[in-house]
Amino acid sequence: MSKEVTIPWSQFSEKFLTAFGIPFGTTDELVEAAKRVDAWKPIQNWKHREDSTILQHLYESWTPTGQLWVVTDASHYKMPGPFLLDAKELNQFVRQHQARYGQCFFDGGDILIISFRDKVVWCFHHEEVHAML
Repeated sequence: MSKEVTIPWSQFSEKFLTAFGIPFGTTDELVEAAKRVDAWKPIQNWKHREDSTILQHLYESWTPTGQLWVVTDASHYKMPGPFLLDAKELNQFVRQHQARYGQCFFDGGDILIISFRDKVVWCFHHEEVHAML
């Protein structure tokens, strides 16, 4: 079982500002700002794919290491903030997400996987695209 913890939004927001120099308001605001980025790549028919298959698009762009901060719909509705976990546990976290939080990892909401150390944000957008921001 993965060993993620939940981090309060205030702590996450402070780290985001320090790492990226911009405030983190909401996932929706970040995605809207990122829509201006010409880096979006399609994920066709993602609703008919397994979470682990969709996650492979992340690994095509980046091999995360160290601590990751993960924002899913559960971060907003079931937990008090983003999840913090080691990159080595990401696949397991994704596989266990539905059993633990009652919804698929890629359930139709926008997903952020962030490394503050590497200053990387991988965003999955529910409109069948993903990007490194």
